Amino acid sequence: MSNIEQLGWNEEFEESLSDDDRRAGSQPARVVSENRRGIVVDDGTHERSVSSQGRWFHGSEDQRPIVGDWVLLSARGDSVVRVLDRKNKLQRISKRSGSPQAIASNIDIMFIVFSCDAAFNESRLERYLALGETSGVGLAIVLTKIDLCSDYARYIERANRVTFGIPIIPVNALERSFLDEIISSFTGALTSIFVGASGVGKSTLINTMVGSQVQDTREVRTRDSKGRHTTTARNLIRLPFGGLAVDVPGTRELQLASRPPHLPQSFPDIEEAIQNCRFASCRHTSEPGCAIQKALETGEFDERRLRNYLSIVG
Repeated sequence: MSNIEQLGWNEEFEESLSDDDRRAGSQPARVVSENRRGIVVDDGTHERSVSSQGRWFHGSEDQRPIVGDWVLLSARGDSVVRVLDRKNKLQRISKRSGSPQAIASNIDIMFIVFSCDAAFNESRLERYLALGETSGVGLAIVLTKIDLCSDYARYIERANRVTFGIPIIPVNALERSFLDEIISSFTGALTSIFVGASGVGKSTLINTMVGSQVQDTREVRTRDSKGRHTTTARNLIRLPFGGLAVDVPGTRELQLASRPPHLPQSFPDIEEAIQNCRFASCRHTSEPGCAIQKALETGEFDERRLRNYLSIVG
């Protein structure tokens, strides 16, 4: 595997290059971080900074290079010629601006990280599942801090109730031997992203896998299990065993950038029940023949889960 292929370059991206791109000597590179001055890219041989000049940095949100993107650089390597088409893009609503905010692109698998403590929250987990489903990425749940929890099996049980067969991996993020199942997920040049609230151990996981301190970490408050923002920017990190990982700043609130009409993977129980409603326009409140209300009465799922589903879908 060549140096650039180790970054995720493949035939699909190669075929997207035009004859003009090749004649101009444009160079493909992957965005590994963003900052106020521009982006940092890796061409497989070395990293370089590209300043935020030109239309790619001053156009719409969809046009701006983000972590995970493949870009073509000018022959001199000092400017972005264009952003190659993305396989996918993860985005959410920014709490500060209320507008869509890109998280990362060209992701293969999303590791949703929750800690086995008071911060565990089913509704937030369901929202991350919906983000993964609508973005077309693979999913796995990582439960951290099992070494600090006397009964972590109950957190596995709580996660199982809302994940419907998605892999759940309990770990002590400080011990590499616990991370074998995560590491085995990386085949070829797979690109992963680790998401979750601050303080759940995303950066610790990556540090342990890499075997060095590539990401800063901080303690969480013991009184409420809340963490402070340690990772302040998105970074694409090469892993020593192959593959790449994006570490992103933690977030407690997650709102999808768009409202999907259906979520059959994230809410299969509710989606199946909806098919049995008498009326296609059923609002699932007090309409006659509502299969959702019947399912609530029989305990097939709870009202919290239904409210969360209705808050996500369009």
